[in-house]
Amino acid sequence: MSEKRRNRRKNKSRKDIKTSNNTITEKDKIYGIIAMVIIFITALIAAIFVSF
Repeated sequence: MSEKRRNRRKNKSRKDIKTSNNTITEKDKIYGIIAMVIIFITALIAAIFVSF
């Protein structure tokens, strides 16, 4: 097997591994941040009502 072909196959397998590791999309990150903010605000409002 020639060196160029070997390197191409090696690079191709590395690309496949890299894409499978990053399964969290930008949309998922935004939904997660929004959910955390909503939970924080809900806890803050609950703490205010309990203190009065």
